[in-house]
Amino acid sequence: MESSKLKCILCKKYPTGDIYECSNRHVECLLCVNDKRGRSCVCCRPFNRRKQNPIEKLEKQTKIPCDFKESGCTWLFEASQLDNHLEECKFRPYRCILDELDVKPCNWTGQQHEVEEHLEKDHRELGTPFSYFQEAVKIAFIANKPKSVVRLIDAFSKDFLFFYRSCLERRMLCFMIIYFGRRVEAQQYYYELDIRSPTKTGVPRMKFVQQCVADCEDFEQMMEQESNCVAISFKTIKHYLGEGNALSFRFIVKKTEKDANKAVVAAARERSISDQGNKPSSEIKGTKERRRYTSGSSLDDPPLRAESTNYEYPIF
Repeated sequence: MESSKLKCILCKKYPTGDIYECSNRHVECLLCVNDKRGRSCVCCRPFNRRKQNPIEKLEKQTKIPCDFKESGCTWLFEASQLDNHLEECKFRPYRCILDELDVKPCNWTGQQHEVEEHLEKDHRELGTPFSYFQEAVKIAFIANKPKSVVRLIDAFSKDFLFFYRSCLERRMLCFMIIYFGRRVEAQQYYYELDIRSPTKTGVPRMKFVQQCVADCEDFEQMMEQESNCVAISFKTIKHYLGEGNALSFRFIVKKTEKDANKAVVAAARERSISDQGNKPSSEIKGTKERRRYTSGSSLDDPPLRAESTNYEYPIF
């Protein structure tokens, strides 16, 4: 179709939004229809058919290259899809994840495949990466001092990051495992976090199941909203502290199977009663809720081998 035929027959402008068309395929824009100038076409045929603007239809069908094409991205998108891709494109410029998490200032920028090398080379204080099944971790908890702990995780030949934060303002602990990659890839992985009480009173363990999150997400917002992270109140966690106020836990990163979403849903139910951990077991009403925590107590599981994370980052 000639471009001139895409113009409104009355105002001679390219229309936006839907159009009207007469039987001779003359086009009229909605503005002229609303102004009541175009009850009938110049050819005397009525504008009796409303349809999609062919210009906008063509724009939707046109594939646009990614803005980071020169960095290596070969994907093509419709205009409506491009913004979402740019947020998570692995060829976009990356900031140091420690700086992004407000853990430690760092001016490094690079690409996704360089993140692991940067952390291991320029932030050796992080220590040896955790394994996908980290038998035990011990973190010193200080109620009146903010604290963050980060460490790489070696799992499924992919890049993950363990992140822990103690937030004084909200008096909450937040745990999160970040996947370096797109959202659809992050959704293929989840983790189980197991926190156990060193005493025999109260609820002996808390177990959470949570989805891994992509590195393009707004982590601060997630922690504030307590979404896609494990959030535990100071009031609850004090019942799980050992000698020297040490918090011991273990976690395992798993790949999503067909029923993995059921595990995440079950975790939401467990989280809804997690605050009951600050009460003695005799105060918890009903045995079904208690079984959610004790069905695999520390009596049945192998003992924890604690690995201390003594290095602390102040929150800037």
